[in-house]
Order: sequence, then structure tokens, then C-alpha cells
Amino acid sequence: MFTSNPDLAEKLRALGVEDIISIGIMSEYCVEETCKGALDAGFNVALLSGAHSTYNRQTQSAAEIECEVEARLRERRVVVRSWEELVAAWADKERISPFSL
Repeated sequence: MFTSNPDLAEKLRALGVEDIISIGIMSEYCVEETCKGALDAGFNVALLSGAHSTYNRQTQSAAEIECEVEARLRERRVVVRSWEELVAAWADKERISPFSL
């Protein structure tokens, strides 16, 4: 996302965005690269576990790939939280960031 759209970080900063919450499909490609690009651009990044996925491969299940992506991103200091945890926090408070959980 950030590589294919080099003006994105500047546009988001102009809007006051500091935090990126990532979800999506193709965990090991689009989701992971978006998180890495956002980190490299200086944003706080959270990945919602259970809100990203991929497809099974011959040698790995989608769940295994998702866990590997989450582990790699945690090593880069991405905050990984379950989507249920964030939704429950939103229900308890009007708005909460995954960074404050």
C-alpha cells in the first residue's frame, strides 16, 4: 500500500493520522507489506488477529500462515490484538485505540 502509493503517508499525516489498524486478505502479502510500509513511514501499527486471512497452501494451513505473519510483525513492534478484544473495548468505551489496550 505504501510502496504502490508513495504519497499516502504524507496525505495521512496531513489529516492527523498517527495510527494504522490493519485488516485484510492475503496476510503474507498485502496485509504484511502494508503493516511494514506503515511502520517504515513512522506510523503506529496494529494488526487485528482474526480480521486478516489467507488461503491454505499445499504445505501450510491458512491459520499457520496467519500466525507466522503475526509473529514476524510482532518482532517489528506491530501491536497484534484480537478483533474481539478491540470490539469489546469499543463497546465499553466510546472509542479506544488498540495501542492503549
